[in-house]
Amino acid sequence: MADVEIEQVVRSRLRSLRTTLGLTLDELAERANLSPSTISRIETGKRTISLDVLLPLAAALQVDLDTLLDVQGDDDVVIRPAPSSSGGRTTWMLSRPTGRTIAVKMRL
Repeated sequence: MADVEIEQVVRSRLRSLRTTLGLTLDELAERANLSPSTISRIETGKRTISLDVLLPLAAALQVDLDTLLDVQGDDDVVIRPAPSSSGGRTTWMLSRPTGRTIAVKMRL
């Protein structure tokens, strides 16, 4: 895969994660200690992607770099969990196994 295609996948993932989490550019910028314009330029392809911005963005989005950089996997970073029922409880795993944070939706 060409470098340009890899960057496009990463840009798409960053935007998808931000919008899925319901974060504005300003909110993500505050979490990542970056400017909103820097994040906007990264998402739109007007700024090159480098580790000095990827690391704080990944931390702010609560994903690891593998999640952002894995171009062999599915380009879709939105989780579509399958329910698991036991007794009167149904759970949905909301995070991928590679993430540092585990999120679960539970209905009792």
